[in-house]
Amino acid sequence: MLDKNPASASANFYYGVILLQANRPRKAIPYLLTSTRLHPREPDNYNNLGVAYQMINDTKGAKHYFEQALLLQPDHASARGNLEALLQKNGTP
Repeated sequence: MLDKNPASASANFYYGVILLQANRPRKAIPYLLTSTRLHPREPDNYNNLGVAYQMINDTKGAKHYFEQALLLQPDHASARGNLEALLQKNGTP
């Protein structure tokens, strides 16, 4: 699907998620960034970017993207849980 439509936000998003599930966050990030650029109001894009950055131990990047997801959708349960877990793990209130 990406081969035929590289400008598809959903194709980039789902391929990025597949790469995350395959424990390949560095490969996932460009696809998730593309999805975010194409569909900047979708909080799941930011939440998954946060997960990817957390997986590569970039706490600052992860926190930024979880917070971006919550700016778009304050009741985004996954982003809220991910941010809280990140802050607790790193000793930040």
